[in-house]
Amino acid sequence: MLFPIGLPLGFAGGQALAQEQTFRVVPSIRLTETVSDNVGLSAGGGRQSSGSGGSESDWITVLSPSVLMEARGARLQGNLNLGVNSSWYANDSSRNQNMLSVQGSGKVEAWEKRAFVDLRGSISRELLSVLGPRPADQVTGTSNQAEVRNFSVSPYLVGRFRDSGTMELRYTSNLTESDNVAVSRSVRQVWSASATDPQVTGRLGWSFNFSDTQLNTDNARDTKQQVARFTGLVRLDPQVQLRLIVGSEANNLNSIDTRRSTVSGIGVDWTPSPITRMAATWEDRFFGPGYMLSAEHRSARSAYRFSFSKDVSSISQSMVGGVTLYDLLMLQYTSAYPDVSVRDAFVRNLMASQAPGIGNPLVGLQAVLTNGLFLDRRAQFGMTLSGVRNSVSLTAYRSERTSLMDRSYALTGDFSSGTTVTDLGGGVAVNHKLSPSTTATLNVNASRSRNDNTATGTQLDNRTRTFTTGLTTAFSPKLNGSLMLRNNRGSGTTDYKENAVVGSVSLLF
Repeated sequence: MLFPIGLPLGFAGGQALAQEQTFRVVPSIRLTETVSDNVGLSAGGGRQSSGSGGSESDWITVLSPSVLMEARGARLQGNLNLGVNSSWYANDSSRNQNMLSVQGSGKVEAWEKRAFVDLRGSISRELLSVLGPRPADQVTGTSNQAEVRNFSVSPYLVGRFRDSGTMELRYTSNLTESDNVAVSRSVRQVWSASATDPQVTGRLGWSFNFSDTQLNTDNARDTKQQVARFTGLVRLDPQVQLRLIVGSEANNLNSIDTRRSTVSGIGVDWTPSPITRMAATWEDRFFGPGYMLSAEHRSARSAYRFSFSKDVSSISQSMVGGVTLYDLLMLQYTSAYPDVSVRDAFVRNLMASQAPGIGNPLVGLQAVLTNGLFLDRRAQFGMTLSGVRNSVSLTAYRSERTSLMDRSYALTGDFSSGTTVTDLGGGVAVNHKLSPSTTATLNVNASRSRNDNTATGTQLDNRTRTFTTGLTTAFSPKLNGSLMLRNNRGSGTTDYKENAVVGSVSLLF
């Protein structure tokens, strides 16, 4: 089995390419002080002693050293951010903890223009249940958080045939595990092959895709999927392409025995300009109709993205999907930073400087932590507008997830109490530059989550709203600070309210 541990090693190897590579290491440290009147996001009011079941006030100190490594070159491109968040609680030392933070991605060219390796890794804190309290950071509401580790390595070969044909052979190994029983250790292995020639004649072309997926999960049976598609391509005009899809698929998701079915569908791609794209696909699948509708538009100061889909998904796939502020900024700055790795570093630095102290800014659509696969019917919209002194972003989503596994699979997490989980919400972020070094920020997020009553006979329903505002300033080119005020409320299955003051100072070395 190919074990996905190559991410840190890939960056170390970049030093051997000193003549071709640009390798940068940026260490930093951040000190954050949080004063919260309900550190556990518990029901009840007033300051209570630890373990009393009421709300508890606390003063939390977090020290976060980190190092950012970036590699730019012909053979190696990528970035890796390693950090540790050490938190101390003044009134309840039993909550003290050290949390590792990892976020990175990279690409290695192993054989010139023929063989590559994609690397991705993350260690992050995720919601344990979307039906419980939703913390605004990593130090409050920790009982509803879990550390999730997700690493993948994907070597692949590419080639060309005829004048316009391309082909790819790829293997992907993805490891997902958590410190909570909601997510057992699982390894997802995918063999895939694809070939396409869009210009066999002036208007006709074809493509072929095959994938073989095996999911091995601790304490649960293995699942397998095979999907093969042949697509006929018809170029109606330079801007519009029609796709006709036929194929077959087999899996053992709903039963121990493998069942095979056909795939048929139609799709259309419309590219009215280099900065605007739209695509739509409909297919008849083993679970019924499957579809994907997407549209995006960008300019120098704005970006818009919309998607509406229904497909099979897993925790590892949902963690890297979604329309978030990060996605929108990556789209907006495509022209300014054509290199994906350079653009990724710029966007992360931009978000860190504009929105410190409000939790993970990359979180959009929340993942459902569970073993097994589920059917995800998802709608997402996002937009961002940037001016000389102001910027506004909006994200909204609705996701209805239904388990595809039979109940004997030992479903975990939110699917243990029902087969369907619905999650909807959105957020607005506003930044106003008061001076060249100081920015005022306002963030409002709201959500509603519920499940069916299949397993327990009782429907769980939860509503949340978080309001954060404050100032960020640059004291010097390497020293930044912020002061934020926060109000976090929840109602429904879990009622709580929290007020907090968050101050932070960040230093680059």
